[in-house]
Amino acid sequence: MRRRVRAAMFGAAALLAAGVAGAQTPNAPAPPASPPAAQPEAAAKPPAPPADKFRAKTGELRAAVLIGATVVNDQKQAIGTLSDILLDQNAKVTSAVLSVGGFLGVGSRLVVVPFADLHIEPDRIVLPGATKVSLENLSAYQAGG
Repeated sequence: MRRRVRAAMFGAAALLAAGVAGAQTPNAPAPPASPPAAQPEAAAKPPAPPADKFRAKTGELRAAVLIGATVVNDQKQAIGTLSDILLDQNAKVTSAVLSVGGFLGVGSRLVVVPFADLHIEPDRIVLPGATKVSLENLSAYQAGG
């Protein structure tokens, strides 16, 4: 029984040594290099339009997202914040109330501009031709009349 165990151990050791020695042979032929898989060229696709953060998937404007958004002018300068949206008696949007001036809401005041003057872009609200000074010179808006 001992002889069989010794023979099995000796055989296993011999196979292991042959495998290690074979792995270290410097003259072993290298496996043929396979060419890299051909990458299909990316089709020239136009960039996807930016997600419109102000509209629902069905296209309607989302008031909850508009309110609080920064309003910029055509030079992309921040000129105010959309504070409220006013509707007429027929529930048609007529005006936008902007918070202008001040710093971090302190010293700011509310002014009204026609909602139709705002350009709602996918990623910003633009009031063309406006400046901070021109908005601060408008009459102050008083809620409730």
